[in-house]
Amino acid sequence: CLSLLSACGGGGGGGGGDAPAPEQAAPTNPNPNPVASTSSFALAAGYQARLIAGSNDDFDISGGCRGTANIKIDPLTPASFEGVTGFAAPQVSTATLTNCSPASSSSSGTTYYNTSYSPVGFHVTAGGSEYAVAAAPPLNLPASVKVGDTGTIVTYNTYNNSSKATLTGTRTLSYEIEPDTTTTAIFNLITKSFNTSNAPLSTQKSRYKMAVDGTLTLLTIEVQFETTSVLRLVYTKR
Repeated sequence: CLSLLSACGGGGGGGGGDAPAPEQAAPTNPNPNPVASTSSFALAAGYQARLIAGSNDDFDISGGCRGTANIKIDPLTPASFEGVTGFAAPQVSTATLTNCSPASSSSSGTTYYNTSYSPVGFHVTAGGSEYAVAAAPPLNLPASVKVGDTGTIVTYNTYNNSSKATLTGTRTLSYEIEPDTTTTAIFNLITKSFNTSNAPLSTQKSRYKMAVDGTLTLLTIEVQFETTSVLRLVYTKR
C-alpha cells in the first residue's frame, strides 16, 4: 500500500498533523494466541493471485488517530517502468479522521512489477510526490514457505519526482511468516523507510492471513513513525 502513509498525513514519514500522543491500539499480532503451524504455504501463488485480482478494502483506524479509511488497488495491467517490462497496479487511498488534522486526505499512485510479479518501483502522484526505483533487481517470493521464514524482497532509492534529481532516502520491503493457527499462517509484509542519513522514518507492517494454498486475506496494517514523529496507527480491516 504505497500511498497509505500520505493518506495518514504522514507523507515521507512525517507527523500526523496535530495528532495527540499515541494511545493503546490493536495488538501487533491479530491472533492473541498464535500457533506455529508445521504446514508449507504457497506464498508466491497467493501473492500473485491477489495482485492480479486487485482489491478494495475498508478499515477502521486506531492508535494516535481514529477514523476510517479505504484502499483500492486496481487489477494488474501490462506496463513498463524504467525499462523493465511487466505490470502496473494503480491505487487510491483515502482517510477520514475524527481527532487529527487534516480531517480527511487522499493520495494516489502506481506500483510497478516485473513479469515475475516482483516490485520494481512506484510513483506517488497525488497527496504528495514520490518516485522510487529498485536499487538492484528484486528477489522473487518463494513458492513455498513455513512459519519462521524471512526474506528481503527489494530496496528502493526514493526521489521527490520522476526526474530523480533529488534523492530523498531509501525504502526496504521484506517479509516474515508468523504463527497463526494449525492450518494458517500470517504473511507480514514489512516496509521500512529511511532518510538520506539512514535515520528511520517509518515502519509499516501489513499482515495477511495465509491459507496453505497461499490465499491471502488482509487483516491489519500497522504504521509506526520514527525520528520525526512517534505517531502509531493501526488500520483494521472491516
